[in-house]
Order: sequence, then C-alpha cells, then structure tokens
Amino acid sequence: MHAATRHLREAWSRSFVPPDDARSTGPVACGARQLARAQRDLDGLVEQQRSGLVPQLAVVQQQTVVGGLAAMIPPLGQQLAQTKDALAILVGKLPEELQLMPGSLRELSLPKVARTAVGAPDPAPRRAGGGSANSSQPHADIKVARAQFFPPSH
Repeated sequence: MHAATRHLREAWSRSFVPPDDARSTGPVACGARQLARAQRDLDGLVEQQRSGLVPQLAVVQQQTVVGGLAAMIPPLGQQLAQTKDALAILVGKLPEELQLMPGSLRELSLPKVARTAVGAPDPAPRRAGGGSANSSQPHADIKVARAQFFPPSH
C-alpha cells in the first residue's frame, strides 16, 4: 500500500467520529456538530494537500466553510436565549424560573374549547372600564379604556 493511501485512510478514520451528544437536537448543538464535521474535513484536506493529493484551493474553500459555520453559532445561541425569554414572559415566569423539558412540539395537543355556533354573539359582552351600555355611544367604551391606559395627570 502506498504511503499516501495509508495516510488518507488514517486521516479519514480520524475524521469519522460520532458527535459527543447525539441527542442534542437544538440549533446550537446542530451548528456545533456541523462545525466539528467541517473542521474534521478541513484537517483531512490539509493532510491531503501536504501529500500533494488536493490543491490549495480545496483547503481554502473548506476554511471558508469552517469560518462561516463558526460565525453562525453565536447568533443561534442568542436567538435561542431570546426565544426562551419570550416564552417565559408569555407563560408569566421569570426566564430563570422557566424549566424547558426536552421533547417535540408534536407531543403537545390543542386545549379543549367549548364549541359555539359560528357567528353567535358572546353571551356576556365585556365593557372596558365599565363604559356606557348605551348603544348610541359606540365609541364610549374605547375612550374610557384609552383614558384608563394612561396614568392620571395631576
């Protein structure tokens, strides 16, 4: 067996390493796995280029891929943190108190909702701020609600 062929096989066997945590499926973990694979490919290409089997252009192209993937991971982490904070706000908890369980959205089910006839009026309409029930003043409720939204000026 040629030394170059043996060298290629050794480089390939080193590059084929399963990810440490195959269960991590989030965007940051996925990006990190892609970066690790791209880095292993780059390491293999560098070895091949030293042996004269691939041109320098292939190495530079792979370096560009690695750089792009490395630049992509921090924004993914920031987006994940922002989404978790927004979810905590929506459920009325502090972001530090929110405990997310691993799983899929497919496991969620829709809440049970009482069925009403389409177009049927609400049996008990709510009025903002206890506004006038007089139908001749349809915008009175909106004006009261707007006035209550702002703090009183003294």
